[in-house]
Formats: sequence, structure tokens, C-alpha cells
Amino acid sequence: MMVCSAGNTGDTNVTFPANSSEYTSYWGDLTIGVASSNLNDVKSSFSTYGNVEMTAIGENVTTPAPGNRVAKWSGTSMASPMVAGGLALALAERWYPWDSLLALGRAISGTADNIEKSNNKSMKGNLGFGRLNLERFMQSALSLPK
Repeated sequence: MMVCSAGNTGDTNVTFPANSSEYTSYWGDLTIGVASSNLNDVKSSFSTYGNVEMTAIGENVTTPAPGNRVAKWSGTSMASPMVAGGLALALAERWYPWDSLLALGRAISGTADNIEKSNNKSMKGNLGFGRLNLERFMQSALSLPK
């Protein structure tokens, strides 16, 4: 499973491999494209949007920086690790057979919070299933059959 940043161009040109619909025969449902939103669930001005599965917080994310420091960075490359980390947490809790990865991918997008009301009408249908809701995802993932 690949979690991919959508890009930081602010338009609908979702980058490869996040734009998995263009490559369905190869990557299929094992690709999760992630756009960025802020703490108020508004799509980040820089975030590419459109054909993505979900969004995650990607603005002012505190992260390690060179020189043994900490910095705040923004970008879809900050948002996509939030989703990847959620999947890693679920996988760390228990082993999922290969055929459960699709169910796990559906669970993470299916438990996302709808954020369309926080955005202007032009964003309707362009932010995937919504913003990552880690608590709901973990509850759902842990209830999947072993």
C-alpha cells in the first residue's frame, strides 16, 4: 500500500502516483492520494486537490529538522505521513493478511471526517472522503476480521 502526497501546486493536477485513477490497472486501490488541510479543515492554499482519497493536516507540522533541531513545515508531504502513520499504527496492533489491505484502505478513507462545509463550494467532491480521523479509523481497523 502506498500513501502519496497529492502535490503543492494548488490546482487539480494531482501528481503520480497519488493520482491512482490514471494508473488503476497497475496501482489500483492500494494507492491513497492525500491533500493538505489546515487545523480548521480548510484545504491548504498550496495543496493540489481533486482526484485524491483524503486530506490530512499539512500546515505548520512540527517535525525534526537538520542540525538536531525542530521546525514547522507545510505541504502535502507533511499531510501524507499522517495517513501513513495511521496505517502503521493499525498494522502494529495486529497482523492483517494481504487481502485485508484493501479493507484497511477503505477503512481509513471511510472513517474520514467530511470537511466540505469548511471549504468553498468549488471544493465539493475534490477533497476525497474528507480529513483523517485517526480515532474512528483505529476503532474500525481493529474490528476487521483477522
